[in-house]
Amino acid sequence: MAQFDNRITKGSMIAAALAFVSPMVTFGGAAFWFGGQDQKIATHETRISENSANIAQISERVRTLEINAGRADERLLLILDSVRKIEAKLERSAP
Repeated sequence: MAQFDNRITKGSMIAAALAFVSPMVTFGGAAFWFGGQDQKIATHETRISENSANIAQISERVRTLEINAGRADERLLLILDSVRKIEAKLERSAP
């Protein structure tokens, strides 16, 4: 029958110490990692809010440019219409 050796050796002390230290190191590393994630999430939230504000400003600028371009198109159409009328009058009055 096998016998249990109840002597305390350096190897068994090292194994016991590592058994207690290993979870502490794991917990510390996880806490550090999760803390870094919170900071990254906060940074990304700030960037998202800044980007949404920029998008709103750019959308307003695009809308203004589209309105101005539409007005310029209307003016150009009016000018072309006037030129056509003048050309028609010149063609009718030409001998």
